[in-house]
Amino acid sequence: MMTFALAAGLLWRIRTRRRSGSAHVLREWVEGMRVGLSSRVLQVFLAFTVITGVGEAIMGTLIAQFVRDVLGGDARAFGV
Repeated sequence: MMTFALAAGLLWRIRTRRRSGSAHVLREWVEGMRVGLSSRVLQVFLAFTVITGVGEAIMGTLIAQFVRDVLGGDARAFGV
């Protein structure tokens, strides 16, 4: 419990400039993509992250059906 309180206190102390609006978000996204595509190392890392993220999303969505239909498991097997 104390670790959550400490984390909340530290996050509360972070000072940020308040900006809102979709134009700001779009500019930030475009700038981030420009940085991500600026070097070969970052391009490979970005591609790896996107590919594994899509795979994880697919498996996260279908894992319950896989455990039930293919493995023949119940909720306990899914939990394990």
